[in-house]
Amino acid sequence: MPRSTDAEKLAEIRQKLAALPSDSDRVRFLIELSLTTQKDNPKLALRFMDDARTLVSRKATSYTDFENQIKVADAYAALDAKKSFEVLEPGIAQLNELLAAAEVLNDLKSKFSRWRIVFARRQRFGRHDRALRAGVGVAGQA
Repeated sequence: MPRSTDAEKLAEIRQKLAALPSDSDRVRFLIELSLTTQKDNPKLALRFMDDARTLVSRKATSYTDFENQIKVADAYAALDAKKSFEVLEPGIAQLNELLAAAEVLNDLKSKFSRWRIVFARRQRFGRHDRALRAGVGVAGQA
């Protein structure tokens, strides 16, 4: 008979999980469940963490997504260190991509600033240069 109550509890947990408004709330709830069950039932705790991992496995689109990945990796550390690192790997790869893109943008920004300065100088001195040439032409005619 204990099997049916375990199944009922899991069904109740699934309902609560589905009712939560965001993935962040679901991740937090699954981590809490994992932490409370890891001592008595490590397999169930690992199952909760696997569910949390599924929620954070897609590519992060916000800081909150990265934060959730780190939370899941941290919670996994006590249960399975290998999975903890596996959760972090995609986030690290994505951060490396973002840093490379930021470096390119920063380089373009500095080049654009230099071009803008050169252009402004050319415009300023170009007017002055034309006035000088016109003056020299007028003086030469006199």
